[in-house]
Formats: sequence, structure tokens, C-alpha cells
Amino acid sequence: MSDEIQEMTFEQSVRKRPGMYLGNKSIINLLCGIIKDSIFICKTDKIFFSIAILTDDQFFLQINSDIDISAIAQQFSDDQYSKEIYHLRVLRAVTDNLEVSGNTNEVVLNFHLDKSIFTNTTVDYQNLTEELIILALLNSGAEILVKDTTRRHLNQNYFSFPTGIFYLYDRLKRDVIGKPTFEIFHDSQLKENKYQIALAYRTDWFPSPSITSFANNAPTKCGGTLVNGILDGLIAACRKYVADNKLTTYRISRKKFYNGLIIVCSVKGNDFDFDGSFKETLVTKEVRKQAKKIIYKLVDGYLNSNKDKAESFLWRFDETQLTSKMY
Repeated sequence: MSDEIQEMTFEQSVRKRPGMYLGNKSIINLLCGIIKDSIFICKTDKIFFSIAILTDDQFFLQINSDIDISAIAQQFSDDQYSKEIYHLRVLRAVTDNLEVSGNTNEVVLNFHLDKSIFTNTTVDYQNLTEELIILALLNSGAEILVKDTTRRHLNQNYFSFPTGIFYLYDRLKRDVIGKPTFEIFHDSQLKENKYQIALAYRTDWFPSPSITSFANNAPTKCGGTLVNGILDGLIAACRKYVADNKLTTYRISRKKFYNGLIIVCSVKGNDFDFDGSFKETLVTKEVRKQAKKIIYKLVDGYLNSNKDKAESFLWRFDETQLTSKMY
């Protein structure tokens, strides 16, 4: 018996432990991962994706764009492994029949999943659409069409959200109790990172906060440096306003900022760090600094330009007005 340890190739490792690379929702994660990789490779989300579930193990994915997307097809002839775009290489490992075709503006992937690798290749269509909605929300230039031909009646959905996560904020604002009277929006690039931020308060009463955050196409359920940076900027701007206007009875505390708060935010960039049991907390310090800078400037300008709304919002910090221990 040899004492030598035989190293497996990437493809062999994927085939042996597909769950380690694709997670519990393996097929859904693979399909969504192909979309994420395509956007990353082309450095734009202005792409149309059409996904068809033909049988319980056969899939057809057509990718179209007005720009050159031939780099997607080139990945299938590239043996270099990249952690940022590895779903396309995983696809090669888990299929027993993969056809790649297309041209400059179109790439077509037609493939059968290898049933010797997966115990079950049937896709939960509703679950798939839920994941695709998130991708469409976070990539405002993308269009995603998905259809399932395996059922008695055709299931088909189209997702496109040109306003990005602001659509999510608008829907949340309609659903929550209490009307926001303090709203700030931001949508731009800061250095290497792209931010979309919607910040609001329901100032007529004090419901629980509603915070939704994303980083690079994934929910950060435990918040992290993006959310903390937004709060840092908000608090700093409010303290400046209080000091500039000599509001000596106002005491700005972080705890009081949560009641009535609504935040829907996302950041996209490279080399982000995550922490927590399921890596759902963003811990990139640069994001916190940038988010603070963005929100500080916006809130400072908003408060000084809207004195009436500033007073309506900041009265919660006036210790002569509030005697309740509701905080």
C-alpha cells in the first residue's frame, strides 16, 4: 500500500463532494452561480438570461447582450481555476453532456446533469424563482426569463428591476405600518465599490427597525460593516446638526436611532470579507468608512436644507421632551 497522498483534480473533487461546492440547494445554486459568473466576467449586468428546465436533468441557458460576451464561452476552454467564477468550471464537472455555442453577442449552454453525482436533480421551481428575483434586484441592468416545461402546465416568469433595490424599498414602504417622513437615497460608485442605499424613518411613532442588506449578490442577514457605516454617518451628521444649532438638551445615542428605522442597502465590489457561522456578516472595514462618508454628507445636507423635518426627526433626542423609558 502506498503512503503517497494522491491529489484530486478540481473536477474530481467536485464530483466527489458536490454539496461542498454548491450547497444544499445545489442545482439552484449552480444556475444562479452561472448568472453571477457571467456578470462578473463581462463586468456589466446589462445581459439577458433565458433559463429553460427541459427535463428533470436537462437545462438550456441562453445568454444575450448588446456587448461582447464571448468571454463567457471562453471560460470553458480555460483550465485556470478562479474562485470568483468557479461555477462555470463546476458545470463542466457535474454534466455528462455539455454543449457550448454562440457568437459575440450570444452564448448558449445546453447540458444534462450527471445523475450519478446528484441523488435528485428535480428543481424546486418556486425556490429557484425566489433566488432569481434577488439576483434581478441586485443587478438592475439584467433581465431574467425562466420557464419550467416539466409540469403539466408551463411555468414561466420574467424578472427585471431597473431601479434595483429601490424597488424593494418602495414595496417595503407600502407594506410597513407608519409613513416615512425622512427619506434619503444614494446610487453611485465610490472608488471600486458600487452602492445603493435607501434610508428612511417613520417619525410619527416608534416601530421596530426594518433593515435589509446585501453584498455582492448575497443577503447579509446579520448586517455588518455596510449597515454600521450607514448608522455611523447618520449619527455623526445628527450630532453635528445638534452642535451647530446649539441644541444643548439633545442627547444623541445610537440606541435611539433604531426605532422607526428603515434601511435597504447593497454594495458590490472585490475582495470583501465575511464572518459569522454562515458567512452572512460583512466585515470589510473600507465599506464601513465609505458608507459613513456617503451618508454623513447626504444627511448633513438634508437636515440643513429641511429644518422642519430635522426638528420633527430630532425631537426624540430632546431629554426635556421625552420622559418615557420606551428606549
